[in-house]
Amino acid sequence: MARQYQRSAETREILIAAATAHFADAGFDGASLDSVARRCGVSKGAIYHHFESKAALLEAVFDRTSMQCIEQAGTGAADEADPIRRIAAALRYWLTAVLQPVPRRIMLDIGPAGIGFARARAIEMKNSHALMRVAIEKALATAPMPSRTKIVNLPDGCAKNAGLIAGLLNALVVELALDICAQGDGAVAGDIHFCMIDRLVFALISGDNEDRQHRQNRQNRQ
Repeated sequence: MARQYQRSAETREILIAAATAHFADAGFDGASLDSVARRCGVSKGAIYHHFESKAALLEAVFDRTSMQCIEQAGTGAADEADPIRRIAAALRYWLTAVLQPVPRRIMLDIGPAGIGFARARAIEMKNSHALMRVAIEKALATAPMPSRTKIVNLPDGCAKNAGLIAGLLNALVVELALDICAQGDGAVAGDIHFCMIDRLVFALISGDNEDRQHRQNRQNRQ
């Protein structure tokens, strides 16, 4: 039984990987389950065993691509000892990851259009919001937060503020990614985008609009 479950899980992963490339190439309307089946050397029925429709397969692709971008962000920011800088670094790495050709197509174009923006947002909230909230709660516990940075006075204090801040930061990087995509296929994140991320992270969490270390480096260059 365990071996059968393992084979089923492996087949599902193969299907998601093949579908990711196929959706990125053909788009949602141009993609077909027959093509995915041929790529994997399985029957169309094998796909239906795991996914009830093309939209369900795309949802799995979107979910997996989302997690891959989050994992890249976490790995890239892992060396940052300061919790606030780690959050800012993770957001910068996520923006860079999601703008790679395949994630860009899946996360910012085909995915939301194919499964619906509400469902895409729900997946992103499931995957990233809880992680971001925990990171922010840790930062709030260790960094000063003057009253002017408190967004709303809620009964739970920092716990609910952390959830709100996580939502704002997630919305920021998604809007930055969409703005960059609107500039054309070759557009990439630049210093201005990273600066926006850094300033908002430090403003919301520490009450400062700039990382002190970055400010000191800038002053030293002047």
